[in-house]
Amino acid sequence: MRTVRDAGKRMAVGLLVLAGLVWDPALLPGQQNAATIVGSVSDASGAAIAGAKLTALDEATGFARSAESDANGSFVIPLIPIGTYRINAEAPGFKVFSRKGVELQLNQSARINIEMQVGSVAESIEVGDQAPLVDTASSAGGEVVDRKRIAELPLNGRNPLQLATLLPGVTVSSNPVALTGGNRNGNSVSVNGSRTNETDYQLDGMRFAGGYTNSGLNYPSPDALQEFKLITNSYSAEYGFYAGSIFTAVTRSGTNQIHGSAWEFFRNDKLNARNFFSATVPILRQNQFGASIGFPILKNKLFGFASYQGLRIRGTSIASSFPLTAAERQGIFSSTIRDPRTNLPFPNNTIPADRINPVTARLLKDIIPVAPGSESGQLVTSGSNPIDGNHYLGKLDYLISSKDTLSLSYFFDKTSFKTPFASGPYPVYGQREEDQVIPVASMNYTRTFTPTLLNQLRVGISGQEENRRCSSGLTPRALGMNIDLEGPPEPPSISVTGRFNIGGGGLCLWVEGTNNYQFADSLTWIKGRHQIKAGFDLYRRKFKLITAAGDPGNFGFDGSATGNAAADFLLGELVTASRRPLIDLAMRSINSSFFVQDDFKVSRRLTLNLGLRYELLGPFDETRGVERSTVKIPQNATFRQGVQSTVIPSAPPGLLFTGDKAPDFPDGLPSTMVRMDHKQIQPRIGMAYDLTGDGLTSLRASYGLYSNAHFGDMGAQSFQNQPFLLGQTLFRPAGA
Repeated sequence: MRTVRDAGKRMAVGLLVLAGLVWDPALLPGQQNAATIVGSVSDASGAAIAGAKLTALDEATGFARSAESDANGSFVIPLIPIGTYRINAEAPGFKVFSRKGVELQLNQSARINIEMQVGSVAESIEVGDQAPLVDTASSAGGEVVDRKRIAELPLNGRNPLQLATLLPGVTVSSNPVALTGGNRNGNSVSVNGSRTNETDYQLDGMRFAGGYTNSGLNYPSPDALQEFKLITNSYSAEYGFYAGSIFTAVTRSGTNQIHGSAWEFFRNDKLNARNFFSATVPILRQNQFGASIGFPILKNKLFGFASYQGLRIRGTSIASSFPLTAAERQGIFSSTIRDPRTNLPFPNNTIPADRINPVTARLLKDIIPVAPGSESGQLVTSGSNPIDGNHYLGKLDYLISSKDTLSLSYFFDKTSFKTPFASGPYPVYGQREEDQVIPVASMNYTRTFTPTLLNQLRVGISGQEENRRCSSGLTPRALGMNIDLEGPPEPPSISVTGRFNIGGGGLCLWVEGTNNYQFADSLTWIKGRHQIKAGFDLYRRKFKLITAAGDPGNFGFDGSATGNAAADFLLGELVTASRRPLIDLAMRSINSSFFVQDDFKVSRRLTLNLGLRYELLGPFDETRGVERSTVKIPQNATFRQGVQSTVIPSAPPGLLFTGDKAPDFPDGLPSTMVRMDHKQIQPRIGMAYDLTGDGLTSLRASYGLYSNAHFGDMGAQSFQNQPFLLGQTLFRPAGA
């Protein structure tokens, strides 16, 4: 079976091949990681200057992009990589205008109004650093967190997503230091009341998120990010699939100068307070260290950037329990206990030795310690839980020609950790290890056909895989239980109410992950007062889950039989017993969108943002079931009142499967169980008005329709039906 690790190794090679394919623009049919400069050119009297040549120059790399002002003096320079630029303006009969230090931010529409003075083109006027005016060309809401804030604001664990809490509209932001719970414990953000799974997470224009709940994954270290932007509402027709917000980040690039940094951040138990339940301060050694470097390969042509960050956490966890006392282990109790055979009290509140269950006796002998002699009988156990994380980032930027630019990036993140108490408070019962692997590869290619016609192609692959395993070789049968496992060796889960819980619930086998493939293209055409963009976005996702959850069995004791949970445990008198079979699930989905956006400059002060987006949100279909010898059909099911399945005739009436005919599916149910919605036509309408005419105040209004793509949890729900997931649970009869 191919894994995310295998896919990660193939990504870089695949992108280099794609780079070769797109080298020839004849093979090509948003402004995702770039900025736009808009503005006007006029003379000292305020009269518009037509035909002026505008150039944005990045002096650090030599990149330049040009445009001409129209009859109204207006101009647009689109698809400019973020950075610091010098803006030059030239027109016959006027002195050359030059403004340096213009900072362009991610997805920004920066307004720069230029006033030229009469004179010779051999003369020039240079204007010092000035911030661009307020964005009066876009109705979208959001804010950029720039390089300065990313680098200088304190972050616990250096998770850049924590900075989202600084932005307006963010009401919930959960950002773990490390992904020690898989994608289900990933980053989550709620913006303006949206659900936490309605955020589109992007890195260098590529989506990457946890497949089960669309959670955010680890981003590169703050030293590897140039900036990020959170787009919070009413975004243009170019964006979609998620209605809540868009979190998009761009990694740093190399320049003509070598620049780099190195860092070390640490936390230590010497600076911490004692936990109330612990006699000492738990050990904590948290170190985050790394380095980054940007460098030229060919001056003004080819640049590289590389970064590494390591995370090492060495600490302890504590767990408390109330194991049986020395007397209880011999069947002697201080209170009345009832014999479930006779419903009478045991003589002297003592269970005869020959009545003690042999499985219990084995557990008491080898696993469960004797309770301490303290009055409470509480046992506090500590264990080591090391966490190791490694981030690697590499990026190449190539200015192929004055008309072609190419950017390739590859990010790889691996987090490994051990959990001492995943199987309860007694580590000898089993400890769990886990690896989390996240690769992201992206390619961005921009072709300038003319100054008013540009194309941007984005191709990428991302993945995430969580793999758990346990150190214990103990099994239910080894303990004397008549249970054979489908999954790897793992002891059963046992719960004694009020005393202790042991067992990992079958989670020693857990492989969950996703592979995402994205192909997007957009064409920008500037015609008069219109900036028109059209394109498409194809997004294919694969999700898998393999687990033995419930396979070793779950057994509970609560005192129902004797009046004392520990006595029930000694006798083996269960209140509940349950098992579930092995889960082996795989799903896939394809989402596609097509859009057109027209940013129409009605006047110098008013811009209309008019867009239309069409989405096809493919529901998940299950693909693994046909490969399983015990299933042979997609592991999906649905319900239709009164209809009997012909695929599985023994199924309860109403429970239907792939291929079953239903009133709304006379030709048979598809493996998705539902039809794709073909009516997702989404208008996007907005306006931005320069309220005072000086570019300092913008009035915005917008309206749009948005939708949310499916995620793994939604598709997996229909899997939890017979015969795919047939759990068995036994209960103790009332009064028995």
